[in-house]
Amino acid sequence: MADHSRKENIPCPCDDEAHKNLENWYERYLASSVEETLLLEDKFSKAALEEKIQELSPQVPVSNGYCPNCQKLLDEWPVIIKKVPEYVPKLFNSGEEATRLTAHGDLSQLELAKKWLDACLETHESCKFTEGCQLPTRLIDLGSNPIHLVQSSDMTTKPRYATLSHCWGIQNFYKLQQDNLEDFMSAIPEEKPTKTSQDAIYITRSLGLRCLWIDCLCIIQPCDMDWRTESALMSSIYGGSTITIAAAGATDGTRGCFLKPPGFIGKVHIELTTGEVWDIAPSEFYRSVVNSPLAGRAWALQERLLSPRTLYFSKTELFWECRHCDASKSFPEGSPEFEYKHVFHRDRKPISEIWHTIVRLYTGAKLTFASDKLVAILGIAQKAFEENGDQYLAGLWRKDIELQFLWCQQSPGRRLRSGSKYRAPSWSWASVDEKGFVHYSPRFEGIEHVYYAHVLSASVVPAGKEPFGELEGGELRMSYSVMLAGQLKKIHGEERDDMDFSYYEVEIDSPDDRKENFQVYPDFDELDWRDIYLLPVLETLGKDKYNKRDLQGLIILPTGSKKGEYSCAGVFDMSAFDDGYQKTQDRFLGLLEASGKATAEARCANVLEEPEFVEERYVISIIKLLTGVYCTGEDRGL
Repeated sequence: MADHSRKENIPCPCDDEAHKNLENWYERYLASSVEETLLLEDKFSKAALEEKIQELSPQVPVSNGYCPNCQKLLDEWPVIIKKVPEYVPKLFNSGEEATRLTAHGDLSQLELAKKWLDACLETHESCKFTEGCQLPTRLIDLGSNPIHLVQSSDMTTKPRYATLSHCWGIQNFYKLQQDNLEDFMSAIPEEKPTKTSQDAIYITRSLGLRCLWIDCLCIIQPCDMDWRTESALMSSIYGGSTITIAAAGATDGTRGCFLKPPGFIGKVHIELTTGEVWDIAPSEFYRSVVNSPLAGRAWALQERLLSPRTLYFSKTELFWECRHCDASKSFPEGSPEFEYKHVFHRDRKPISEIWHTIVRLYTGAKLTFASDKLVAILGIAQKAFEENGDQYLAGLWRKDIELQFLWCQQSPGRRLRSGSKYRAPSWSWASVDEKGFVHYSPRFEGIEHVYYAHVLSASVVPAGKEPFGELEGGELRMSYSVMLAGQLKKIHGEERDDMDFSYYEVEIDSPDDRKENFQVYPDFDELDWRDIYLLPVLETLGKDKYNKRDLQGLIILPTGSKKGEYSCAGVFDMSAFDDGYQKTQDRFLGLLEASGKATAEARCANVLEEPEFVEERYVISIIKLLTGVYCTGEDRGL
């Protein structure tokens, strides 16, 4: 630490303007209640300061990169760090020396990974619940020479094995096929798999494990039957693995796991004049794992969530994640408690209680084959069912289905065309193509729920034996109290920064022959000038000024097959956030009062004599049936 007992008037190495800017920022910081904002808005030039310091350092005593006159300006920094967003570098008071990271392939890196794994296997009780998981059909035996595929049914003891989570990319590569299955059972030449697969083999051996599961080497490509069988086992395959090796930084199989870190990363050790010792480290987990190429892949969500332990090989450094702790090369004993927390954290709620978050993350990721939309989340659904025992309905759960089918897509997608392979009923978010976050409001404590409609019965028809996977049909029967008829029209807005600011309104005739217009949210973009119906479902009454009253419902379209049969086309939301929204909601409620019941009776399938919910006398069904052919002949990456 620098000796600050000397009081000589040492000239500052910073130029006058830069030093003045730094002093002014420091004064504003001390007087401000929003310190983190000032830190982020700081405008002085780091490069200019560094250049000036280098120029004057032979003339002026400089310790730890700062002159004594400037160093005091850092004394207050640690108090604001917990408020700074995740992606901004943070200070961690670890008390350890700073480190310079080596490449991931360095022996010390894998020795650290082995240390993490051994400690987890020996001491983490929360990570040990894998005994009941079924083995994958095939595993790669790395203990033999040459390595080869083995049938798990032929194994006399249940082995520990690793799994690989990776991006396939678009290039053709060496994979298991029907015509080379016998060859794979005899030998897999280690130079033929992708670079990522070769690295996974090396890592698995370094961790002391004999077996490895890689989708492209253990599932026959293309074979629809084998793919269906193995995809239904994802909960067991990843949930039962000893560790998942995640090639987080690689965009395809040619990149491998051991990516070269770009320059210096890790911790910088600093000692403050207050006597505190801190380390400054970039919060790389968010950038390197949460926002990695691998995380943008829909299949990777369940691979990460189901795995008891994951080792991330990112573009920056090595990360460890298990149900007990998180760690990295920078913080091998565990990440600071205020580091990035997420849905995968050990203290998370049961999967069924965070389903809305899982749906949002999943629908924001990419799928190579849109037909996999329900299959790629199948393992998570199985896990949630083990927790709650609820009825699973095409990505929704029966218990809260009136909340969950009020989902809204980030931007309208496309419905499946006639002749396409059936995927999901129209009330499921899985029925819409294209990437785009889907969200709905979960149930919150302290919010009163008033229902205009209830689901009387719900069912789906599985395409095979797996109830959580592909479907052939689905139907909801609903009782309801009111309905409004209207016509959708698209209001064309400007396009800016590759974003279309167009939106939809519904035009409704009022009893006094006026046209009333309300903004609505269709989930596919092919509805201009279509006749539709608005079905109010739920009203929530909050206890604070920002959520006074919120009325939500479905946009539905008649199928034309029979009276009272509809398909879903989106949602509407009449929220009273302020006086302007309140007036809009009042206009809508006035229309419901005037013609809602008459429209409901005219458009229903039948009327209940003794309804369970007094006002909900009318019944409709919401359904979407498509007939088509199954696609074949495609390699199926997970």
